[in-house]
Amino acid sequence: MYKLAVIGDSESILAFQAVGVDSYLVTKDNAEETLKKQFKSGKYAVIFLAESLAVNLIEYLHEIGKKPFPAVTILPLSHETLGMGLKRMRTISIRASGTDIISKTR
Repeated sequence: MYKLAVIGDSESILAFQAVGVDSYLVTKDNAEETLKKQFKSGKYAVIFLAESLAVNLIEYLHEIGKKPFPAVTILPLSHETLGMGLKRMRTISIRASGTDIISKTR
């Protein structure tokens, strides 16, 4: 059975830990290594990644975004959002449906 994982800083992962999601406390220095290891592990259906860490992982996220499984979802887990998660979902929806259904719903 596949599981969920979250990768982020201590503030970001506390709520996920409380409900039993596998949580990985990382810094900007080891976020990519942790994401790669968990992505390749085959244990997870979805990996949530803190948006603040995703900024430094653009190339790797683009590479793994071509694979259907596991899904890596960028979440704005801090007080500031950069809009990366929404932009990524828009790109995926255009690829899947041929149209920008995200913008049309706003």
